[in-house]
Amino acid sequence: MLAIPKGNYPLWHSFGLQIESDLHFSPAALYHLQGPNGSGKSSFISQILIPKLRETDALLLHFEQDTHLQLQALRAWAAIFSKGARITTEAEMVDFLLQDLHHTYQMQPKPVWIVADELYDLQRLGQLSLPAGLIYCAHHQELQGSRPIHFEPISFTKSRVYA
Repeated sequence: MLAIPKGNYPLWHSFGLQIESDLHFSPAALYHLQGPNGSGKSSFISQILIPKLRETDALLLHFEQDTHLQLQALRAWAAIFSKGARITTEAEMVDFLLQDLHHTYQMQPKPVWIVADELYDLQRLGQLSLPAGLIYCAHHQELQGSRPIHFEPISFTKSRVYA
């Protein structure tokens, strides 16, 4: 279980989040971060959630909002270290990383967290055969059984966050 305590979280020079009550994340559940653009979902992921997850003894797979850079880096890595792996699309990147995560989990079983910020191939993550906590932000997709976490702007400088 991962907990993020309630409170005010300054994220940027002139923007912060007001988390209304403790947020609890179970490593076997789906969480959908919901709110309009600019409400702090991506900032929450990068400034609060990912650092908190890195403090745990867990496997972490993080798909950033702009996967283009991740795709290019993985394409280069696979060309050198993984013979025959040809990664040209986001879907191939997701499949490759999920296979690697599955292999790593078999070698070192520990809690698994997957964080996806606006991933187009989100449905692939919902079909994962590992026990994993999935925390995602998506405007046009929702995985069945997801628990919503709402981000609601209350001013130009603050959003409230509640489950």
